[in-house]
Parts: sequence; C-alpha cells; structure tokens
Amino acid sequence: MIVIAGSGKYPVIYTVEHASANLHRFAERCALSPNDVRRFSDYDTELTVPSTNATATVISGHSRALGDANRPPNNEELFPLQDFGKPRNNVWLPGRELTKSEQRVLRKKYYNPYHDAIISQLKEAPAKVLLVSWHNTANKQLAINDDGKPVMMPSIILSNRGLPDTAEIGDELVTCNPELLRSLGFELSKQLGLAGLASDVCLNYVFKGGYATQRYSSLRNSGELKSLGIGNFVQSLQVEYNTRLTNDQKSLEPNLMAMRALSSAFEKALAITLEVVGLDVR
Repeated sequence: MIVIAGSGKYPVIYTVEHASANLHRFAERCALSPNDVRRFSDYDTELTVPSTNATATVISGHSRALGDANRPPNNEELFPLQDFGKPRNNVWLPGRELTKSEQRVLRKKYYNPYHDAIISQLKEAPAKVLLVSWHNTANKQLAINDDGKPVMMPSIILSNRGLPDTAEIGDELVTCNPELLRSLGFELSKQLGLAGLASDVCLNYVFKGGYATQRYSSLRNSGELKSLGIGNFVQSLQVEYNTRLTNDQKSLEPNLMAMRALSSAFEKALAITLEVVGLDVR
C-alpha cells in the first residue's frame, strides 16, 4: 500500500483499489498465467491516476486475489476464486486455495491497512472533500441492445449509485451530488476530445460505484464516518475507464502519452467542475 501526499491544490483524495498484481508469497500457488494475473488487476492505474494536485492518493499494493479492497469485509467475493476471463479461469491451483486462516491473516495485513490509510487521509483532509475511486476495465461487451447488437464498454463510466444518465437518486442514496457528476461528465468529455482521445462518457452504466465510494460518502453513510472519527463532509464517485484508451488490448503495452493525456484531461475537468459546482449539495 502506497500513500502519496499531493500539493493539496484540490480537496480530492484518490483511491486506487486494484492497481497491483502482486501476489507476494502466494504467487507459486496461482493457476493464472503472468498475463492473466496482470489482467486480473486494473493494470497501470497507478500510472494514470491524476494525483499531482490532489490532497492525497492511496494505492493498493496487493492483488485483489489476496483481498479485494473494493468489497465489504464480509463479502463472499472478498477473496475471489476466479478471474474475469471468458471463460473465467481459476485463480488458484487445485487444492492450493487460500485457507480461512490465511484469509484472516491477509485481511489484517493488506485489506485493513489499506482502508485505515484512507480513513487517516480523510481525517486530515479539508472540511469538504471528494474521494475519487480510480479503476479501469478491458474493452469488453457490456450488454446487448434492443436490436440484438453488442454494446461495448464506453471510454469512461462515472458512478455515484444514481440513475443512469441523470445521476439522480433512484432506489438508493447517491454518493455525490448529481450535479457534480453530470458537470464532471460534460467537462471530461470535452477535455478528452481536446486531448485527441475518445470522448464518450457515461453515467452509472453497468458500473455504479463499489464499496469505497459507498462507504466513504457522507450522503449515504454519515453515521459510520462519524464513528470512525471523520468529521469532514465527504462525497465520492467512481471512475472506470476503458483500457483501449491507454493500453494495447493484446500485449497490454502502455501508451504513456495517452496515459498522460487521460490523467491531464480528468484533472482539468475536475478542476473546472469543482470551481463551478463545488462540493456543496444544493
């Protein structure tokens, strides 16, 4: 787990739950190929996260196979047994899966310290702060439309647990102001286009924001935040970007220029959004 202190120019904390493919001492028990181990992570998110002007950035240092940091601690998929391949591949060699005892140790060694670091940074953050959970996914089919044609992963999905497109409250509480998410989506699409990147940005489509955004939001979880000693007003959102923007889809080779362009586009869009909308909830 890595914590990076930023300039503090913007009241933003980035969290990067799936950056690492490191299996540590459990690597010899893994059934996945090195390429599949890397694909099982949100590879290179530690390079694309736009942390320069943020208050802080918290980056995971372990593979999600050793405890998925974007799942609740009691979730049945906290220690996943299969990857996201088609068909899915078993993570562990037969009979070499993590034992319950090992899972308890891993939760204490990796999972808990990661969230402790987020909590620590939130306590030190400005009175109003935005948590941005930074993720990516492969250029894959997400659905079938009414015409029977495949719907592919857009360039970016922004999530606040709200209704698709509008980001408004649906059947559950949102994690950030809908106006903030809408404004960010509009500005991000504009900045991506100016940077020469694909600029299709969707809101709450398939990906709606995982555990990190749900937990660290005063709009839906103020009681627990206060019990943790977090007195700040926290809003949160999740970013899921398509790796076709930044990496070759076969070799996974990174395009460093595109990575910098993505990071810069997001940072500019967020800065404009914070200036116009702010972190108040109207």
